[in-house]
Amino acid sequence: MKKIILLLLITLTSCTITKKVQLSPKTVIELSEFYKAHNVTNFFVVESRNSLVNLSIQDRLSIPKNIIFDANGYEIEHFDKKLCANHTLAFLKNFNEATTIKHSSYTIKDYLKHFKTNDTNLNIENIINSNKIRVFVNTAAYADKYKVNKEAFEIYNQFHEKYEVYIINLDNLNE
Repeated sequence: MKKIILLLLITLTSCTITKKVQLSPKTVIELSEFYKAHNVTNFFVVESRNSLVNLSIQDRLSIPKNIIFDANGYEIEHFDKKLCANHTLAFLKNFNEATTIKHSSYTIKDYLKHFKTNDTNLNIENIINSNKIRVFVNTAAYADKYKVNKEAFEIYNQFHEKYEVYIINLDNLNE
């Protein structure tokens, strides 16, 4: 009985409940088709295995997880630790000049060095030097089965004209 209570306590106090998921490698062409069905024309993929490891260590690979950078390129902390939730949608709906923001020391340059894009029209230096809010939403084709991409595409569709919203793909690339 003590083991069951301990297990329940750990589960209730943990933000992440992990589930084994079978990943199948995808090509950029397959991913392009997947995103085209969601009205997304360009996206970022992880640059290398080293980048994947570094992002994992930094806890930036969760799906759904969204990362927001301010006009100066610093990450805006919008994760609610009490609720174990990433409230990007609510944050973006309510964001204005008077919004109190808590920043981390993590910069957009630190983040984007781990990615490449499927589209030559996306210039990483231009994104880094932009003076707009930049939102990066983590997605994966396999995540559609679990409905965890829903909020990411909602954020993209609602806010890509107001803010710079970019799709991050975390599928296992076959290239």
